[in-house]
Amino acid sequence: MRTTALTPFHKNAAGDFWTSNLARNIQDLGYTYPELANSPTNATLVASIKAQYSGPSDVLVTTNNAKRMSERETTPATKELYLAEINLPSYGLDNGVGGGAPYNVLLFLGDVPSDVKDWQNAESFVGLASTLGAPMLQVDQMTTHTIDLSLALQRAVESGATTEDEALGYLKEHLHYRLGLVSVSVAVH
Repeated sequence: MRTTALTPFHKNAAGDFWTSNLARNIQDLGYTYPELANSPTNATLVASIKAQYSGPSDVLVTTNNAKRMSERETTPATKELYLAEINLPSYGLDNGVGGGAPYNVLLFLGDVPSDVKDWQNAESFVGLASTLGAPMLQVDQMTTHTIDLSLALQRAVESGATTEDEALGYLKEHLHYRLGLVSVSVAVH
């Protein structure tokens, strides 16, 4: 079997690249997905992924109901999406030994549970952005993640927590983030 270098993904500070054979197991990269913790059944994994990522991307949240109603007769309704843009170091946080530690940035619209174990199951949890980290590498490169807040904001409007006209102010006041450090153990074979 022929393996080729997976450029530009460096395996170490010496400049060696990961190959398809070396990168088959994400634990070898010092990372796992939160959804895979505790080896869930396939049904549990599918349900978790659908719950987190399959919300509609075009949830209608407008700033003026009357204006939308009057324009509906002459033009198609426009849809406003509310997105959070997260910029983070591609190779993780400085781990103190010449590499980058993996971590997650979790977004919440509303109260954040005090117990870290409850974060991803919280009703206020909106989404997360992750970085894999690089145990022996530090590079000043940034990655941009986008999380759609529209569905969570629509739920807030429907619950009466805010109105469509006050949506942006509600986001500014109630959108919170937390950093979740990822525990990494490296097995040497």
